[in-house]
Amino acid sequence: VIHISQSGKDKGMGGYFVIDINPSIKICYDKEGIVTEVVALNEDADVLLCDIDLTGKSPEAVVDALFERCISLGYFSADRENNAVLASATSDNGESDDEMTERLEKTFKDKFSSKKILGVVITGIQDSALDEEADKHGIDSQKYALILHYIELGGELDESLYDEISISELYTKISELEKQIKAQLIEKAKEERSSAERELFASLASDVL
Repeated sequence: VIHISQSGKDKGMGGYFVIDINPSIKICYDKEGIVTEVVALNEDADVLLCDIDLTGKSPEAVVDALFERCISLGYFSADRENNAVLASATSDNGESDDEMTERLEKTFKDKFSSKKILGVVITGIQDSALDEEADKHGIDSQKYALILHYIELGGELDESLYDEISISELYTKISELEKQIKAQLIEKAKEERSSAERELFASLASDVL
């Protein structure tokens, strides 16, 4: 998953962005939008950040460098269809930055396209009400929101796995459930139509007789 943030409506304000794939990284930037600090939020991120210096770079340059590292470490691959990144932006005042989120979304999509990798960029929705519960599981609120969505669809996931499951796997599970639900709705609609047609036919036959 990837979370990224920068100055929002208040120009000149710094912020941070978090990238969650399942390596989860918090990246801080100053009021000029230049990265000042990079923090690994889990063990996978420690590996991803090994021997790489991202300070002093722009958000786009950081995404580019991490994307290449993700490919080399197998987090992204052209051989599978469940490559996914969670991206959202937040400024230091706690407000979401839609402009930066769109900017980061485009950067990731361009990287997937240029590498001929089928991937999806999921833009998270910031909800402070989710933060406390998400913190209990050691994850960000956007990932927690995806997990809740998966469970609401009928999926099952043990709480001990909330931190371990990758965004790619979570995205795949959600997509599969949504396809199943859609298929069930289509089948139900067909059955209802067939039933209505039978009732109509029976009614017409009765009128003829």
